[in-house]
Amino acid sequence: MLIHTTLRFLKGYIANPYWPAMERIITIRKQSGVDRARSEAKRAASLKAWLDTHDLTLDDYKALETAATRPFHTAEDGMIVIPAHQLHGFMANVAALAPSAIRLAKPEQIRNVIEWGDLRTGKSKPDGMWDRFVRNPLTNQRRLQSSNYIADFQASGSLQLIDEDQEKKAREFIAWGGREVGVGAARKMGWGRFDVITWKADLAPADAAANVIRRQRLRHRQRHRQLTGSDRRSDHEAL
Repeated sequence: MLIHTTLRFLKGYIANPYWPAMERIITIRKQSGVDRARSEAKRAASLKAWLDTHDLTLDDYKALETAATRPFHTAEDGMIVIPAHQLHGFMANVAALAPSAIRLAKPEQIRNVIEWGDLRTGKSKPDGMWDRFVRNPLTNQRRLQSSNYIADFQASGSLQLIDEDQEKKAREFIAWGGREVGVGAARKMGWGRFDVITWKADLAPADAAANVIRRQRLRHRQRHRQLTGSDRRSDHEAL
């Protein structure tokens, strides 16, 4: 069963995605010794030497930095989306915390019950920057952390519910999770909380619903391969 839904995020949403490019940046900085150098000139020299030996340029490195610091996932048209993989993580968290009366499935089984597509937010740029101090539990030292956010918006999309008889319980489960758990980053600080404001079942064939979600998952895999150079699965296998 395909369900079209709209979620209302009053406070807002923070994504803080960890991109494959960030892993690449961390590896380069470790191997080049940039962070061990004591002066700006030595840091620049260390980085350039490493890049030269790996047939990369400073422009390549800057492009990686740009890709690694993108604050949100976006659709092809540039609109900010809440990606399906974050929504699946949200479902697993809710399954672990929800009362048994509304629990839809165990955390390890929840992905077999509901399949999300991306949710479109109607936003194309952040609404602001949220700053807070974060404490390192090992040193008790605090550092300033800043995150882009979008606020007071409605996110629309669809999900596929495998068991049609679970429709009412699925809505209660997601609504409870929106109030008590949230999606994205900084959830304990109230970000990512939402209300379900529309929920409409589509009795179209399940195959059509599955194909929509599969195409979105394929696009995510293609973007991942472009950033990492990996090609472990073909497009045909992904579909």
